[in-house]
Amino acid sequence: MFALYHVVGNPTMITAWYLTPLFADPAGFKEAVDLIVAEHPMGSVDAVVGVEARGFLLAAPRGSLLGAGVVPLRQPGKLPGPVRHGDYPSDYGRQTLAGPPTAPH
Repeated sequence: MFALYHVVGNPTMITAWYLTPLFADPAGFKEAVDLIVAEHPMGSVDAVVGVEARGFLLAAPRGSLLGAGVVPLRQPGKLPGPVRHGDYPSDYGRQTLAGPPTAPH
């Protein structure tokens, strides 16, 4: 359904997920979304956050099935209009994401 690979040239050898085969498999994609959604009852969340491209593809169906909004988070400079910024630690060092100002805190 999906494959693991190591990020080449990264000294931390972070394991990354290659998800394209999952997105191409309707039954597998539905099963993955259903498994994630099963953790939360309908109406139990206000919004689902999707970070960058793969996150958008997974957040949209989850938000729809949970009766929640979807909040896109991107690298600074990628979203139009006013945005809020937030920093977080990652395996690559300190990172910043930007989201709409109306996003839940």
